[in-house]
Amino acid sequence: MHRMAGDSFTAFFPKMTGSLEVSGPMLPIRGEKHVQVSLTHVVSFQKTGAAPMGKVNVQLGYYDAFGNAETLFFAMRDADYHALKQKLGK
Repeated sequence: MHRMAGDSFTAFFPKMTGSLEVSGPMLPIRGEKHVQVSLTHVVSFQKTGAAPMGKVNVQLGYYDAFGNAETLFFAMRDADYHALKQKLGK
């Protein structure tokens, strides 16, 4: 599955497959939680280790709409990780 224009990225959450999409100033996350995160509220995006089948474990830190610090953990393809990291500038 190829992503269109590099904007949508598959994310493998512990209980399901979801996605992250760079959409204007927002980062909609569809997974175990469905959230809309402002790109300016993303504080960290880092690889935490290797996962099977060419994937990497990732940690995404952000502030929610109420100013609470939140952290999501998921896996994604290594190439997608690097492309999203570049888009996020983190």
